[in-house]
Amino acid sequence: MTEQKNSSSPPLGKTRSKTDLHSLQMIQEQMSHFLGEKKNPLMDISDATTMMLMSHYNIQDQDIINTTYMSMVEPENYNRKTSFNKNYGSTKTSLKEIQPFKMIFTEDDITKMFSKDNIMALFSNLEKLDMVPNVALQSLILVSAITLAKKKPEGMKIKMPGAPIQGLDRMEVKKRLSFLLTISQVLFHKSKAFDQLDGKKVSKMQKDLVKIVGEY
Repeated sequence: MTEQKNSSSPPLGKTRSKTDLHSLQMIQEQMSHFLGEKKNPLMDISDATTMMLMSHYNIQDQDIINTTYMSMVEPENYNRKTSFNKNYGSTKTSLKEIQPFKMIFTEDDITKMFSKDNIMALFSNLEKLDMVPNVALQSLILVSAITLAKKKPEGMKIKMPGAPIQGLDRMEVKKRLSFLLTISQVLFHKSKAFDQLDGKKVSKMQKDLVKIVGEY
């Protein structure tokens, strides 16, 4: 007798996708008091990155997720909030570490971006990043590369926002992608020393970034 399939059971992928979406909605609700009064367009990047971490790479570490989600929020919106300091102290520490790197996603002046002082400041801080800001930054770099190259890793079904910086010619995009990859490679090498981190998941992120940059 042939076994019948239960048509009422949703596919595993769809079930997990709904779970991840629910998790993102919960984070959005929990953090809504710390985002500021005006809608920050850069939140589209952190939203997509957070969802990507959970659904495509199955990274569920709450500190990494919270830090990634809050990464584009201005510190003045949460720094003096007692409830944020009480409930998200470790996230606040990670956000402080990641702040100097925010400009690599927002600076449209290519001369300023690649100035000697800026390059030295960025790379001197890379090795100091702890596990949480390290992985959060790697994931943000990947999404930035996706939006610049307009190409997603194979199998990724998440809707991505437009690039924060528009009007770049192909050579400018290529230069930025190369710069992002260099930073990410330093972070990835450092992340191998974090015993509590699932290296395979981070390695998959790095491989996807290398492929996007290489094929552009």
